[in-house]
Amino acid sequence: MNTTIYWSNDPAAARPVVVLCVPPAETPHGVIQFVTRTSKSVQGIQHPADTSLQLDRKGVFSHLASAEQHLWAPQNVELLGVLKDPYLTRVLERFS
Repeated sequence: MNTTIYWSNDPAAARPVVVLCVPPAETPHGVIQFVTRTSKSVQGIQHPADTSLQLDRKGVFSHLASAEQHLWAPQNVELLGVLKDPYLTRVLERFS
């Protein structure tokens, strides 16, 4: 996802995320919650590389963030797939 759609000082232009919560489409000012991924050594849910999700090296899902629903558009986000278990379950348990 394009990191400019959520408030942060993120040095990366784009970053993989796991989406936790999406409001109904008819919600006029909804907020989407997600967890960002980094390849740095930080606290969080570690996972191995997974080229099927364009995760070319191991990383950590570590930061809970959110973005306004109207910014969640094709020019800002891309569906890469579903994170495999047990990593998805661990992310959901820790951040939901």
